[in-house]
Amino acid sequence: MKVKGTTILDLVRILRATKEKDFNKYLEPADWDIINDTVMASQWYRGDSYWRIAYAVACVVGEKKLDNLYSFGRLAAKSRIQMFKRIVVPHDPVASLEKYISFWENYYDFEGAEYRKAEIDSGQGRIIVKTYDYPDMTIPEMRAIYAYGLAGAFHEVIEQSLKKKILADINDNNNHFEMIYKWK
Repeated sequence: MKVKGTTILDLVRILRATKEKDFNKYLEPADWDIINDTVMASQWYRGDSYWRIAYAVACVVGEKKLDNLYSFGRLAAKSRIQMFKRIVVPHDPVASLEKYISFWENYYDFEGAEYRKAEIDSGQGRIIVKTYDYPDMTIPEMRAIYAYGLAGAFHEVIEQSLKKKILADINDNNNHFEMIYKWK
């Protein structure tokens, strides 16, 4: 798997801003090469480095607290929405989520590995999103870490579309996470 620099950029910024913390037990020299160099948004980077960098941020800065990682996801989505305003469709959270998911998937190359796309189901005042595990996620703890980050991002997209507060619930169903968003 490979990821675009856009995907790594926020993580690298967090690492650089908290350089007084010790990330060494999570990172390899190749990861530090990426962190200490200029991250190019359009360049492809190795997936294993991406997972380790994300895991280091989740463990050291996020303290492995899923609520913190949910908040990181919201902040990351807010940043992407500011850069790419067309992601949010006013008063259409399903279209907004579909655009966000398509946008986000353009930054991952699974290099032929089988990957199951997120599924969206909606009804009156609710949206359910199912996200499936990535084929090469080598750090088992990353399943929940990544899912909570995504859930926070989806929350931000839906709220910006609706212009109202929503409630969220996340369930781990072994091979996928189910994220349920509700509003009145």
